[in-house]
Amino acid sequence: MTETLRIGRRAVRISHPDKVLFPRAKVTKLALARHFERVAPVMLPYVAGRPLALQGFPGGIDKHGYYLKAVPDYFPDWVGRATVAKQDGTVTHALANDAATLVYLAGQNVVTPHLWLSRADAPRQPDRLILASTPRRRVLRTCARRRAMPARACATLGSFTTRWLPAHAASM
Repeated sequence: MTETLRIGRRAVRISHPDKVLFPRAKVTKLALARHFERVAPVMLPYVAGRPLALQGFPGGIDKHGYYLKAVPDYFPDWVGRATVAKQDGTVTHALANDAATLVYLAGQNVVTPHLWLSRADAPRQPDRLILASTPRRRVLRTCARRRAMPARACATLGSFTTRWLPAHAASM
């Protein structure tokens, strides 16, 4: 079974839409795709233009997953790409520059698109600092105050909060 979602001018096919990716919450692949579609207007300013390391879970998050850095040949041409240098050559990463790409990635069982701390056009110049903290948030507040930079929450998982700060004041 396949479901096709219309995302802007793209028709994005979601195979096995009833596959459960989050068993405890009973979240299906189709529900994740629709979630990515809904949050895209808020998410894209933070992810667009940044190479991604994709974390997929074809059997759901309770089973073994995988990381995907190089864009496979079967990804559609409209998924953005960035080729960056690595130790023995280059690797071409996906870029999530639009809602259709986020939905497509969910259709590929990608649960977590891990972002680079730098943009594709300046891969050796990180412009973000990621801090993970436990409930002792005063450490983050102190860091943000001393740098006079606002901390922005990106995700909260259980008792951990992940925040990012601009790497320098000029990037704010």
